[in-house]
Amino acid sequence: MARRGSTNGGPIDDALRALRDHIAGVDVDAALRCGPFRLRRKIGAGAVADVFAAYKGTSGDERFAVKLLRPGTGGEETLQRFAREHALLRSIRHAGIIEVLESGIHPSGTPWFAMPLVDGAPVTLACDARRLGMEARLATMRATCDAVAAVHAAGVLHRDLKPGNVLLAHSSGEPAVKVIDFGMARAIAAREARLTPMGVAYRLGTPDYMAPEQWKDGIAECDARADVFAIGMMLGEITCGVVPRGEDSGSRTTASSHARRAPPPPCLPSEAFARLRRTDAQAADTVARARRMPSAELLQAFLVSRIDPLAAAMTSVARNGRAADAGAAKAILDSAADR
Repeated sequence: MARRGSTNGGPIDDALRALRDHIAGVDVDAALRCGPFRLRRKIGAGAVADVFAAYKGTSGDERFAVKLLRPGTGGEETLQRFAREHALLRSIRHAGIIEVLESGIHPSGTPWFAMPLVDGAPVTLACDARRLGMEARLATMRATCDAVAAVHAAGVLHRDLKPGNVLLAHSSGEPAVKVIDFGMARAIAAREARLTPMGVAYRLGTPDYMAPEQWKDGIAECDARADVFAIGMMLGEITCGVVPRGEDSGSRTTASSHARRAPPPPCLPSEAFARLRRTDAQAADTVARARRMPSAELLQAFLVSRIDPLAAAMTSVARNGRAADAGAAKAILDSAADR
């Protein structure tokens, strides 16, 4: 998703031009429409689908996001996954979960569904941009747990929780979290074929936030504790400033290849921050100031006393050592806030 815009008119972008050109015999106006929604610009892309900012009527105000399966990519399994995402989103009702407004079939023959356009940014970037203090960051993670708890209560696993899929909306007061992109989600009770090309476990996800079992055994073997692990990694990142793994994991793209090296094991946020202080003291000071801490030393102490116990309950390498689901994780965060 992207921030809402308010521009009227303007040239279409390359993604829309390609979409228009793909459909022979359909007029331009029809090619750039999904039902009552007129597509304005591409704001996101996955392996098989694009997300467009869109508007209704003549105002041109971009208030909607339309997810459209990319023409020419739709095999039977892809169509099933897209339909499953649409159905799962419709089954969940929570203020922190993106909702489906309408759906249909584009003139290209591929399905689409429309959602509200979230006026926000990935939770890590939004917390830093707003210079949120540590208590506000913890409140944001409690809101994230509350939203994902509704997902789990509906019998659904997200399986790709990461900052880019947890947006913090521009709102005053309590953090307004929106969990988006259920393209890898599935029903907990569903039996999903484990895809193992060349005998290798089928891996999908973002390695920095993937639970060890998701990397080792494949996405079909995940349960709610894999989502809890991802939330715990985000908790560590928004508090200590780096992804809390045993070495500098850097930025990894979505992985589906067995040739990729496994992510380093998780570590405590205080350990990740201590490593940052050793390697780049100036960056550590910047992280502390962005969290309204007077010094890196005080942030280090806060991480040890307040954050490490919470992260440990969510990012254990052994999944039996983690909170059972997002509701249990929220209870842990709530109890810490009450002390």
